Amino acid sequence: MPDVSDCKAAFDAGRSHAADRDCRDAYYADEPFGWALLGAARDEQQSVIPAKLALDHCELAVRTTGVMARVVNNSGAPLSRPVRVTAPEPLTAAPEQATLDVPAGQAANVVVTVTAPRDTEPGEHRVTVTIGSTEQEIPVTVTEECVEPKAYASSFHAGFGPELAVDDDIATHWHSEYQPPHPLPQSITLNLGDTKRISAVDYQPRFDGNLNGTILDYKVYLSTDGQTFTEVADGSWAADARLKTASFEAADARYVRLEGTRASGGPYLSAAEVSVR
Repeated sequence: MPDVSDCKAAFDAGRSHAADRDCRDAYYADEPFGWALLGAARDEQQSVIPAKLALDHCELAVRTTGVMARVVNNSGAPLSRPVRVTAPEPLTAAPEQATLDVPAGQAANVVVTVTAPRDTEPGEHRVTVTIGSTEQEIPVTVTEECVEPKAYASSFHAGFGPELAVDDDIATHWHSEYQPPHPLPQSITLNLGDTKRISAVDYQPRFDGNLNGTILDYKVYLSTDGQTFTEVADGSWAADARLKTASFEAADARYVRLEGTRASGGPYLSAAEVSVR
């Protein structure tokens, strides 16, 4: 090991590249003036990511965000650490408990979903994440605004998300997951932004010459709060690309769900456009 003062002098002068090889192996510096002795990794590293949360994203009338508890095992033996999450009302956490079993030389993590009702008053809260015997408090901010997507889906294949069924472009389409296939029924839910009086759902199958996923048997559900959905229509459509409509008695809704229980081509759904009137 070279003399510490010799290493420091080279790093402080911004000449780390000219320092002794052993210096470069043992020291690190943000040139030209910062330097530190590198130590061996700890046998176990625990972290909670991120260090603070914002409940600024809404999904079906619920504010939601996520926090990850992670354990890195640098030792030569496996270890197991319990994870507990405490979220005081109006916040909830799921899962509240988990166990991280970490093989030697590997890492493991669990993602905890933190939620609150959409109409929760803006303010500051805290959740407590405990990994083993280590406890960490995470600040949670309930924001004034809550961003909510225009559409949700029970599943989707990467690159074919539900937003493509409400973009006013029949050249794009939503497709439920097919690798591996997710069994039917699958559904897409529209967020109208405000409660509106509606009496019909229009469904445009994909318009690219491929009818895979075209809904044949359907159900329509309405909700004003994003939590309780009521069935208002069901029926069958032909296996073609023509625009299709499900009509029902006029009712108030903020969320409209189109569910497919049978489809063309296999156990998956697709839609170029879904709209209401």
